[in-house]
Amino acid sequence: MKWPTTASADRTISAPSGQTRRGLLRSLPGLLLALPAAAQRHSRVTLPFESVEGLILLTIQANQKTATLVLDTGSVSTFVSPEIAGVSNPHGLADLRKSQNTMLIAGKAAVRSVTLSLDGDALFVVPVMVITLSELSHRIGRKLDGILGQSFLHSFHSITIDYKTSHIEFAY
Repeated sequence: MKWPTTASADRTISAPSGQTRRGLLRSLPGLLLALPAAAQRHSRVTLPFESVEGLILLTIQANQKTATLVLDTGSVSTFVSPEIAGVSNPHGLADLRKSQNTMLIAGKAAVRSVTLSLDGDALFVVPVMVITLSELSHRIGRKLDGILGQSFLHSFHSITIDYKTSHIEFAY
């Protein structure tokens, strides 16, 4: 609906509902606060990344722990270390078989579900494979806590990598 206009800046103009334009503008912040939290949440998160040996490293929250993970768009699965997954004995499958969070054991890896957060607000529960990453960590000279693959990345509408600023934007 088109608002009527006037040449006088100090006059109040009535809106069709009987409210004034100024009154509507004053009530706008209150209306925004009344929206559900999901509607107010930002749909984009931008994170810095570090490029090491051609790998993109992100620091995010995994099971409420700060974790450094490799972004791997070619990996179907997401992998995390036993420490992030909460596995006390990574080589003892008996511990994993007893855990309620373990969905499957294949070879020396177990599938569990882990909560990942990019910004501390939006949470994503993702199935992950629990593996040791000591060889990859040793190769790049950094402790790695996991690999973000398609099981996590498919949660987003788009992912934009800006190499010039070393930032990644996740849109959901």
